[in-house]
Amino acid sequence: MRRFAPDAAQQRQRDVLERVEKLAEEGLVEEVTHEWWSTRVCTPGTDDSEGSSCPMIVEELLDAADGTSISLQPAFRRATGHETADSDVLYLPVICLVVREDGEVAGIYPACDGQTHHRVEDALDRIESGEGVSNL
Repeated sequence: MRRFAPDAAQQRQRDVLERVEKLAEEGLVEEVTHEWWSTRVCTPGTDDSEGSSCPMIVEELLDAADGTSISLQPAFRRATGHETADSDVLYLPVICLVVREDGEVAGIYPACDGQTHHRVEDALDRIESGEGVSNL
């Protein structure tokens, strides 16, 4: 989840987290963890300095989606030559849901599959109805 999000986005974050925790209480989700990230980070692989600001989870998600039919854009948006950075930056979504199976990333929301956009709420709806949520 993005830190310092606008009020409406914070409410959406709370709503999603509440739904996920309820799904865990009902036994539909095994484990719930959450991480916080900034609005933007250095694009993974472009900044080899020790103080790189890209969280490991972001690099993991980009790697997991690479070579699949799933695109993380426009939720994860790259920008070149940002005014406050010498390198490329990656803008991160307000909220992202990561589905793991046997410890591996099996689903990422939001994502696009061709022209179809899959929202975090779509994944939660699918979990509630017993449908699969793997999209990688």
